[in-house]
Amino acid sequence: MIENDNNLPVLANQQEPNQNQRKHPNECPEVEAIDILIKEKLSDSEENLEKLKRAYTDLEIRIRLDSHKDDIWQAILRIQSGKIILKAKQTCTYGTWEVFAITHFNLSTEERKIRQKVAKLKDIEKYYNLGWKRIKALAQAVDTHKFTDPIDKIFQNISYTLDLDKEDDFEMFTILVEAFIINEKLFKKKKINIQLEHIADAVEVGLKFDKKLLDKLYESKNPTVTLLNMIDFETPETKPRKQQIARCRELALLLENLTKLGKQAIDQRYPMKSIELYLLEDGAHYITELFKIKCKEEGLDWEK
Repeated sequence: MIENDNNLPVLANQQEPNQNQRKHPNECPEVEAIDILIKEKLSDSEENLEKLKRAYTDLEIRIRLDSHKDDIWQAILRIQSGKIILKAKQTCTYGTWEVFAITHFNLSTEERKIRQKVAKLKDIEKYYNLGWKRIKALAQAVDTHKFTDPIDKIFQNISYTLDLDKEDDFEMFTILVEAFIINEKLFKKKKINIQLEHIADAVEVGLKFDKKLLDKLYESKNPTVTLLNMIDFETPETKPRKQQIARCRELALLLENLTKLGKQAIDQRYPMKSIELYLLEDGAHYITELFKIKCKEEGLDWEK
């Protein structure tokens, strides 16, 4: 993980946001004011609760007025809103919170709670540049799986190219986060060793990581192959898509084995008499074509 000029982290292999999009929390005067307010020790007096209500209302007006702006800006504002909501909850007398929240915070219960979850994430301010949609998905995954490790650990281990404007990029982000947490919370606990990309495939096709699945993988001599087979033979309604994913994973395993065997054959000078020339020619052709496709997906120039 590296940091850009604004000290906002950029994930591994991630492109920095466009200069016109990039924001820093310090650009918003409300952020500094709220940070000061959050640090204050407040009693449950009407005056203090009124101060929190005003801060929330001012932020909510800004959120709605700036709804046309990019998702990074919405992340900055909504995280601060979540901090105010949490502070109000801490300040309210025991038993009065729910009534206070419903009365004074003009949000759905779901939106209010997700902002609280986001605000609870330690150092979440470092990741404003992910945008609100991704931060919200991150908080939901962390909460669902009771993930208690620092969120920095997630970002140090997942790798993708960030594009705030692409919906499929958002989907990939949520899949990778979910896969990483599942690996940390479930697979490593049972000493099941499977590459993150395969776990991500299982998340994408909707496999349920219940006790039955975990026991089957734990008892398997080759849990990776077992998981790939389970991906391949899932529910009929998503079978075509799952078959494509499974075939790609199978291809990845074959290429991995080919690389190892090819290196071994070259290093030890195996005789090539038993291999037909056309197999090598066809293999070289299709591997080259696959390489071109992959480079295009990654935005790379394959000729370089």
